[in-house]
Amino acid sequence: MKKKNKNFSEFKKVLKIEKILGIYFSDKLPKKFRYYKNAAACVLLSYAFNSREAIVFDSKKYHQTCSGADFFLKFKKFSKKEISDIYTKKEHVFKNNLACKKFLKLLPELSKEIKVKSIILNQINNINEKPGIVMLLVIPAQAGRILGLLNFSSYKEVEIFPSQPTCISLFAPITNSKPHINFIDYYDRYYQGKQSDRYLWSENEMIISLSFDDFKKILENVHKSPHGSFKIEDANM
Repeated sequence: MKKKNKNFSEFKKVLKIEKILGIYFSDKLPKKFRYYKNAAACVLLSYAFNSREAIVFDSKKYHQTCSGADFFLKFKKFSKKEISDIYTKKEHVFKNNLACKKFLKLLPELSKEIKVKSIILNQINNINEKPGIVMLLVIPAQAGRILGLLNFSSYKEVEIFPSQPTCISLFAPITNSKPHINFIDYYDRYYQGKQSDRYLWSENEMIISLSFDDFKKILENVHKSPHGSFKIEDANM
């Protein structure tokens, strides 16, 4: 395990990665955590990337405020028409319900086993922890290197959906084992993500969300790949 911890430190140093979250789905809450009463799931996610404390929300006691997140995380029951109306009439993401229907059909769905559990967001400080999902807040240059490290030993498809909500990055990789790229939804970035005179998300930030096993592969490859710390002898060849 010491070797893995060394790789974790090297990964953060070489790629200049500072914000790595573990996403946990559990019936058991940590002894210490924060709960924000009037915040949407995407806002809580932003808080968690900048917090030293775990942040918790769920469908029972620690509610979040976004109807879309309630739908995607299966915290509340909504008809497809109700969600389509939000996307077309309130947020104007789509011209009509037909376009929205195709969008909803393509998105990953949370499994029944997970939807009843609390969602715990906590920064990862070492890889002795084993979260359900690992989430990294990165810029494009870092994203390219991370995906290069992941695909060094075996090539793997990456998943991305147009107009995708930020909150599906909380669970997308566990639905089909594919790494998930999320550009942070415009509504989450510019509307729900606006606090007074500032925005919670930087313009150049994006999210990579992946399974813990995939994250371990990245760490194992950090010394082997030029996307990590390996140096090519003759870069002009």
